Amino acid sequence: MPVAAIRENSAVPTDDSPGLGVTAIRLASGIYRFDDLSEAQAITLRQRYSQFFSISLPPGDLALAVEMRELTHPLSTNPEAFTVAGEYTPMLERTPDQLTVTGINFQATLQWGEPMRATLAVARGPDSALINAIENFLRVVSAYRVLSKGGLLLHSAGLVVDEQAYLFAGQSGAGKTTLTGKAHQAGAGILSDDINIALPGEDGRFRAYPVPFAGDFGQTPDRLAPGGYPLAALCVLEQGGAVTLEPLSNAAATARLVAASPFVNADPHKSSDLLEAAAHLVRLVPVRKLISRREDDFNRIHGLLRELTDDR
Repeated sequence: MPVAAIRENSAVPTDDSPGLGVTAIRLASGIYRFDDLSEAQAITLRQRYSQFFSISLPPGDLALAVEMRELTHPLSTNPEAFTVAGEYTPMLERTPDQLTVTGINFQATLQWGEPMRATLAVARGPDSALINAIENFLRVVSAYRVLSKGGLLLHSAGLVVDEQAYLFAGQSGAGKTTLTGKAHQAGAGILSDDINIALPGEDGRFRAYPVPFAGDFGQTPDRLAPGGYPLAALCVLEQGGAVTLEPLSNAAATARLVAASPFVNADPHKSSDLLEAAAHLVRLVPVRKLISRREDDFNRIHGLLRELTDDR
């Protein structure tokens, strides 16, 4: 696909302190800094990611520096080309040196390194278009960054109950948002109903972390611990009869997690790393198949999960 014309701009700044036109977002996988924003764009971005806005930039925490540019010619690509298994999915072009990410009204080029460097060109438009472009780019970059740290970014619902995290993996239509709504009504904290991060902590055990990504359920005002929560269990969602948890072999569980890892699971350069990370998670965290109906009460589901984790 030809790269659209991009307005010339300056090189990526090296100043590691957010200032006018610079916004830094801190996620579990590191800090993502956006340079060369207009003042209005910076304010919009800081409002959208208020829970994740970083005041300072410790040098070792910078994961990615992004140079913002204007996409001067909208991309003439059918939006249907960005739909995979019912999910909006930007197109990726991978070479050993860089990754090109093309979505609706944006295009980015990511160069590997520590920190990673990127240019993100967004078509002129309303604030919502800018936020959508940045968020869709962040999802892709986060998947690669999390994998580089031995973790997984998963299509999943992420819940917090009794200071423990539970992830429920599934593609579009699997029931993630429905489960999230029931859990929220029952008092559970919500990490996300769509995309979640699982990373090994300093003690080697996996933790799940708050993320700014959401699906149909949307964002909640919950102020969850930025340090994350111990990952107590992970379930693969399936619609069926009465609520049951069924065992999965390690091989089957690993395969399901690989399938639920967007972006990186389509990159042949990352196949080995992805398989290793998924297998490592399966060895440390119980993974089960959760069969349920949309009308099933969340407390029943949580009761089964407690029985599972209390036995460990």
